Amino acid sequence: MTRNTQALLELCLGFLILTLISLLYVVFTWPTNPQKVISDLDQLGPLAFLLDLVVCFFFYRVWKKSRLPKPHVNVWE
Repeated sequence: MTRNTQALLELCLGFLILTLISLLYVVFTWPTNPQKVISDLDQLGPLAFLLDLVVCFFFYRVWKKSRLPKPHVNVWE
């Protein structure tokens, strides 16, 4: 498996996990209305910022893995 394919699969896996978490939230609070969801998001507050950092770190990791390594240059040759 190439480096780019593995990075793409990790990206898809991360997206599916985030979607699954959102789906589970909707299932557990099923008879819900938009006002209830917005109030829940207000209560989430600072944790939403931490979740954003985790997601950004995940995307950064995938981006780093998809890049090809630089060739090592020996200055003594």
